[in-house]
Amino acid sequence: MITSLNAQSICRSMTNGNALQKIKEYCLLMRIFQNQVITGSVPAVSNLDFQELFSDFFQFPGPRRTRTMPLYSGFFRIIDDLVIDPSHRNMNYVLTELEKISHEKHVSFSSKMLHLFNPDLPIWDSMVIPNKKHTKTGAQIPQHFADPYYGGIINHSFPNVVDAVAEYNKYVVAFNNYKNGVTPPLPGEIDGATIINMFRHDMSTIPSLPRTCLSLSEISDTKALDFVIWSDRIPGTRIRTSFKSSVVPVMRRHGI
Repeated sequence: MITSLNAQSICRSMTNGNALQKIKEYCLLMRIFQNQVITGSVPAVSNLDFQELFSDFFQFPGPRRTRTMPLYSGFFRIIDDLVIDPSHRNMNYVLTELEKISHEKHVSFSSKMLHLFNPDLPIWDSMVIPNKKHTKTGAQIPQHFADPYYGGIINHSFPNVVDAVAEYNKYVVAFNNYKNGVTPPLPGEIDGATIINMFRHDMSTIPSLPRTCLSLSEISDTKALDFVIWSDRIPGTRIRTSFKSSVVPVMRRHGI
């Protein structure tokens, strides 16, 4: 449950230190995507700065991550495919293409890819969306997705792509209802719009970023809310603030 008190605490923790660096990393990732990948000047499959930032921020699948994996190079080729053909920018297509090269249904990474092209789309994250595994551990999960009042428990078992797309669409509706106030918050909870305003108020105190980066004010309402929800997923946790060593020089090259 996100209350006014812990939302304030989370937002304030993002205004300094490594937590702020992770937000800046996201802003730089999105600016490189917009200025280089979308324009075609440096495609994703050959854009090493973009690959480093994307892999670190979005935690590319599994501890066996390596650039020799077909999934790694194939993933960035799919991004370039979406740049060329906007009609492919949908969960059904991306999920199907990723399954061809990985033999798994990567709903989370499909949603992250789609978020690049449309920052108003929420990211599917198993640490945010309740499932049986996390329920058994007793970990607190955001009530606005766990309670049937907000659409019920999201299913993580996908027998086929059609079912996976249906569950993703269900999540998008639940997220947008919370963000836009379509479904009022439960007693004790805080509404999505208030959380977004808290985030933006605290971010407004941050000095401007280098011109190479997305402005903090350009972060979509969806991503602003996502930052806070992700931090609230389990008591005592916050945004992952560590960096891969290879990301540091990328950030420095862009003045961050």
